[in-house]
This record gives sequence, structure tokens and C-alpha cells, in this order.
Amino acid sequence: MSAKRGQDCETLGVREPPVEWPVESMEETVATVVLVIIAWLIFLLPAVSLSLPICLLGRKRAQFRWWEVSAFVVPFIIWLVCFQLLAGGKSLGNIIEAAVLGGSIPLIVLIRTIIGGYLNRSLVATGLMGLDCVFAFVLATMFPEVHFNWFH
Repeated sequence: MSAKRGQDCETLGVREPPVEWPVESMEETVATVVLVIIAWLIFLLPAVSLSLPICLLGRKRAQFRWWEVSAFVVPFIIWLVCFQLLAGGKSLGNIIEAAVLGGSIPLIVLIRTIIGGYLNRSLVATGLMGLDCVFAFVLATMFPEVHFNWFH
């Protein structure tokens, strides 16, 4: 029956659909998702652990808004997209870039706390978030390849 079906598809000019899913592509997809989660956790480790004390100590001075929590997601997504699409020749060793990018978040929180109420808070927060997104783009596109070997 399969041969007849294949002949009918050829006469109509339509290719026969694959019978089963390719296992290799599913394994690659799962591995990619796991690596993205690991990279995000590497990003969050310095970002949250160093930003939280600054936020708690400077909460009266800076008066943080809820939308500023997006600083823990948006720069990472920009870095991830640039890392996957634009940066050719990078290896798994470049996952250290996520930690470097995560380290920029406490610096931005500190600047935001120091500036406090001297300038428009929303404008300063938006500008610093934009600056961090530009840093994520530059980091993903211009940081050189870091060689990674599983076993040395």
C-alpha cells in the first residue's frame, strides 16, 4: 500500500509526508532548551544576588517600579537572540557572557539608587534599561570566542 501511495503522490507532484519525527532534531531541541535555561540561571545569579541588597537598602531613595523587573528578562533575550543569530563562530564557552551581562544589572540598580530623585525616575530607568540592552547586543556580537572543552 505504501508503494502505491508513494506513486500516487509522485504523479500529483506532491512529496509523501514523513512517517515519524526525526529523533536527532528533537534531541537537539531539548538540548537547546536546557542550555537556554542554564544560561538564564547563570545570568540571574549575579543579577539577583547583587541587586537585591541594593534594592532593599535604597528602596526609599529610588522608588523602584514593577516594570523594572523586566531588566531580568529583556537584556537576556536580546543577548540570546544575537548570540544565536548574529554571532557566528561562538561556542558553548561563551556562556560566560550571560554572567557578565547579569553583572551589569547590579551596576544599573546602583546608578538608579545613587541618582535617586534628582532626575525623572521613569526616564532614568528607561535610559538605563536601554543602555543595558545595547550592552547585551555589543557583548553578543563583539565578544571573542571562548574555547570550550568538556574534558581537559
